[in-house]
Amino acid sequence: MNILSLIDGMSEEEIGKIIVGEVNSFICEKAQTLLDGLMKNEIIDFFADASNATDGNFRNGYYSRTLNTVYGPLTLRVPRDRIGQFKTKFFVPYKRTTDNICEMIQRLYVRGMTEREIVDEINDDFGTSLSRETVRTTVNKVLKEALDFNKRVIPNCPIVFLDGTYVPIKRRYEGTSKVEKECVMVALGITEEGEKVVLGFYFAPNEGAWSWDDVLADLKSRGLYSVSLFVTDGLQGMPEAIHRNYPKAKHQLCLVHETRTICRDVRKSDRKTVSGDFKNVYSAKDRAEAESRLSGFEAKWEKTYPNMVRKLRKQIDLFTFMDYPKLLWKSIYTSNAIEGFNSKLKRLTRKRILMNSEDNAVITIVSCCADYNKNAGKIRLRKFNDMSDEEKNSLLLKN
Repeated sequence: MNILSLIDGMSEEEIGKIIVGEVNSFICEKAQTLLDGLMKNEIIDFFADASNATDGNFRNGYYSRTLNTVYGPLTLRVPRDRIGQFKTKFFVPYKRTTDNICEMIQRLYVRGMTEREIVDEINDDFGTSLSRETVRTTVNKVLKEALDFNKRVIPNCPIVFLDGTYVPIKRRYEGTSKVEKECVMVALGITEEGEKVVLGFYFAPNEGAWSWDDVLADLKSRGLYSVSLFVTDGLQGMPEAIHRNYPKAKHQLCLVHETRTICRDVRKSDRKTVSGDFKNVYSAKDRAEAESRLSGFEAKWEKTYPNMVRKLRKQIDLFTFMDYPKLLWKSIYTSNAIEGFNSKLKRLTRKRILMNSEDNAVITIVSCCADYNKNAGKIRLRKFNDMSDEEKNSLLLKN
């Protein structure tokens, strides 16, 4: 039959499935033949080794073994010996799924699919006979590895950004389930080499100072002993929480957050002017000039917005960034470094609509953290490499 007549009238999707199916079938056939041949030679070499030629041991036929791959299942003929000494090196004993299938299960789980949906997706696409038990085993293994993320020893980081973001999580209470937004508190550090690294993440009902106390204590117990500067948003009580756990560390209030806070007490028509005036304050060349500009800012707007000025005067950590090398100022007077990671996390959770459980949330967030940390060598704090060794050493502090 002519191939053109066979596909006549089919959609592109149908034609694509036929082509993929034929290609996968061809790859499976060749891989199966290759592996069978390699294992046959492997057992010949096994008995050619005098140390394996023990009395009473000899070849004892084959047993059938199915190995699921992304191209489809391979039915292999695995050689064996009489006393069970021979072990093939081409796959792990009792493992019936290749690593790329396991990686695919993890990716689909992170996307929010159920065990049944994952089984159907992989079996339909690749013609495998994956079971829910295989999926559950893989997920449990990934969950264990994910939980270890927050137990690992972390590097020393002279600068640490702290922030919280909210993600939807489904929890079950007494037979019923409810979706609620919960706070995920994230700590992102800048190593002594300038690399950005996610140090840990923590679930909490809300982003409170006492919750951050627990976070800071945990980070310290895992190796974060020497922090010179913490950068955070305007959470009340945060400076005190930092001081309790890191008495010698300094604190910088995110000035981008503070600008938004200021503008809440300002008429919409004045917000652009007020935010521009405030940016001019922290764009000063040194602390003395910044404090002088701040006094001018307060004098200009106090009569119009007394509540805004009153709140601003209570802030004590506006210009801490000026105690550090000037090349870093624009990177450390804002928490944008960690906001970028949180935005990535939010995009991931938005695609998934909701987290089916805390276990699912842990795997999803660790996947995001691992991807971020994998590129740590490429993601450096802006202008860090332009500093002199003396400036870099000035960041180090023993707590």
